[in-house]
Amino acid sequence: KLGLFGVLATVGYLLLVAIVLRKKLGELGSLELNNFGDFLAGAFCPLAIFWLVLGFFQQGAELRNSIKSLDVQTRELKESVMQQKDLARTSQE
Repeated sequence: KLGLFGVLATVGYLLLVAIVLRKKLGELGSLELNNFGDFLAGAFCPLAIFWLVLGFFQQGAELRNSIKSLDVQTRELKESVMQQKDLARTSQE
């Protein structure tokens, strides 16, 4: 879900930047290289921060899934230990 949301938001943001660029295209040609780099940094920095935050949330979701998986494994190991104890008890009898 987060990946699809990220892609859709990125496409929307890039379309917005494209609309702004289309209106200001004449002014961009007259910019010095340093100023043009500043423009690019300002235009794409919000997108980079967005993906950073999105990655943070994605990592949190993956950690929650890992915890659930470890809980299931813990329960299965406990059941296995109980079965081994029963088997050992039966063998001793």
